[in-house]
Amino acid sequence: MKKLLCITVMLTILSFAFSMDISVLGTFGNANMSWTSTTPIAEPAFPYTNWLPGMEITLSENTANNISFSIDYLLDPVLRSLLTGTINYNLGIFKLGIGPMAGLFNTWSVPVKAGITTLFGIDIIGSFFAGISVGSSIGAPPSAPGDYMQEYNTLYAGYYLSNAVCTLAVDTKSLYVMGEANTRIIDRSTEYKFITELFKKNVPYTLTLGFSAIKISRDYGNSVIDSLFNLMVKTKFSYSVVPGVYIDMVFNGVVYSLGLDALAGRGPANNTLLFSAGFGVTFRPDLYRTSAALPSEPTTEPTTEPETNVQSESTNEPAAETQSESEEASAP
Repeated sequence: MKKLLCITVMLTILSFAFSMDISVLGTFGNANMSWTSTTPIAEPAFPYTNWLPGMEITLSENTANNISFSIDYLLDPVLRSLLTGTINYNLGIFKLGIGPMAGLFNTWSVPVKAGITTLFGIDIIGSFFAGISVGSSIGAPPSAPGDYMQEYNTLYAGYYLSNAVCTLAVDTKSLYVMGEANTRIIDRSTEYKFITELFKKNVPYTLTLGFSAIKISRDYGNSVIDSLFNLMVKTKFSYSVVPGVYIDMVFNGVVYSLGLDALAGRGPANNTLLFSAGFGVTFRPDLYRTSAALPSEPTTEPTTEPETNVQSESTNEPAAETQSESEEASAP
């Protein structure tokens, strides 16, 4: 009986998951602070061997009555491992969202750290959009070894052009971790970025280009802070293999880097490259099933999302919503 119940639950979960839009993106890069180091950087130049993995997994679904929801998992260089779930209410041009968030297995002492995430946005399709998204762990500041707190804030605004969606955003992220002997390490980042997503009707790909200025820092206490300022070029290429199935390739490269605070004069060597690169797949079951039943023209509406949630390397949600509406409207 227990085996039958488990099989039934698993099949229910799988059928539910495969009816949702699914996006998976894996990244790998060396442009951030190491996760394993707890002491200030001693090298004469910022090391280029801080290789860190990254991951973005999103499951989303639109339901009746202007309600949508999403489940997002993020493995981020600053926030580390984070899971969020958001229920969104679309009220005309306004969008409200709220849901839980949880840090997962960032330390052995605290395998799950509960929190809450909220968002508010406005979207005038074809004209203008803007919004804010915030998330924070719940509870008092970390006091016991292994305890931690995650926080993020995203403020964005953008506009639509005939074949492009432009977004200006500011992201801040913080991770407070309590170590042994009452030592506390604080990782922070502040990023200003401008992203343009280019698309054209009847062309099965989109190209996203952007620039960002980001400051990352690690505070070891006792006024010892390692900081690095990077100017980055961001690119993303998305190709529609068939309607509803997309391949995504990402490359973000640092074109200028400067050491600050305790790293002043010790930025990366001139012959090193700091970057992050990634590969992913997006699957939209409704569009795929429609295209399988009837032939349809290739679509080039934007496929990425703005960072209304805490997402590290992607762009614009209003663009994604426009894609969904356009593709569903154009399907035979």
